[in-house]
Amino acid sequence: GTSQDLKAVSEALSYLRQKGLSTVEDLEAFLESSGKSAADYRNQMKPKEARSKVIDGILASRTDCKECKPVYEKYQKIFFKKTKEKFKQEHPEVARYEKAAAYLAKHPDDKDSTQKELQEEQETLLEEIAELKVPLTEVQEDLKKLRDIRYWVRKATPGTEESKEPPKKQPIKEVLQDKADEKKAQRTAPEQTKHRQQDMEL
Repeated sequence: GTSQDLKAVSEALSYLRQKGLSTVEDLEAFLESSGKSAADYRNQMKPKEARSKVIDGILASRTDCKECKPVYEKYQKIFFKKTKEKFKQEHPEVARYEKAAAYLAKHPDDKDSTQKELQEEQETLLEEIAELKVPLTEVQEDLKKLRDIRYWVRKATPGTEESKEPPKKQPIKEVLQDKADEKKAQRTAPEQTKHRQQDMEL
């Protein structure tokens, strides 16, 4: 509704003051730099998240190999092919062992790392990821607000489509204030019409 729109404009202006953004150009520049910051934080997080996932896989595979090894050794000792196939079907531990061993073979660099070393590395990674998430979340919240404001500015600028650029140097306050005044006028117009009708009836 109109009152919600006016509230949104008021909140937008207050937010822009906090950020020190006064022109459309400022808004666009801040949006661009915030977008780059968000991408930078995500790029820093990705390899850490990927490595943490690998450590999970290594630890789980080591556990599977240990648990399934006795059954797998029995399987290895079977000579006849058909008997071997039947044994494998009846003992899911064989497939589990093979899958785990294949995963560990893909990560030979971690072969000599102890469980404690891997867990400590993962703990550090998770702390670093959590630290990066704090500013990333803040930037993402900024981006959402800024995109909403840009939508308002484009919608409110005369002669521009919502998808087109408003004049760069134009003060945002001016644009949004005009929109707010227009909304107020729309809200009071029906009241004035109503009063005129009542006057005519008298």
